Amino acid sequence: MRSFKRSHLRLVTAVLLALTTVSLMGVPMSSQSDAPKVKVIYAGRLIDGVTNQVRTNVSVIIENDRIREVQNGKASVPGVDPIDLSDSTVMPGLIDCHTHLTFQIDKGKTLKDLLLSRKADIAIQATVYARRTLLAGFTTVRDVGAPDFIDVSLRDSIRAGTVPGRACMCPVIC
Repeated sequence: MRSFKRSHLRLVTAVLLALTTVSLMGVPMSSQSDAPKVKVIYAGRLIDGVTNQVRTNVSVIIENDRIREVQNGKASVPGVDPIDLSDSTVMPGLIDCHTHLTFQIDKGKTLKDLLLSRKADIAIQATVYARRTLLAGFTTVRDVGAPDFIDVSLRDSIRAGTVPGRACMCPVIC
């Protein structure tokens, strides 16, 4: 029973440290608001994932993190400053169904180092790996092989807005 409590204490400590780390990094945390959040993106090229055509010079209108519509040209929405990606290609987020957000070998690390890592360290590092994965364009991932439900805690932290990302159902982290 004592080791069970110690294990929970380590996990709580890891989550608290992760929250502190994320807030110190200046990563925006999600906030709940009743008013719809609208964004407009001017895209030079759009790969929509539905057709085989690359659309050019379009506006993607996003409401509450969902694409509301795509319009030709530069759309104007009152009170919204557009994000100008006219020189870029925009596409839906990538999906990876076999990731190891909680088990990555970085430069200088060996498998032995990972096997001897404390669960709290693994949990904190998972937030870093999740952020890297998100910034690489992957919006949906499935973590395989996480110890002590660290992947579930990571998903829950993303859902709560304490870690950047978009979480949906277990074991998928979106």
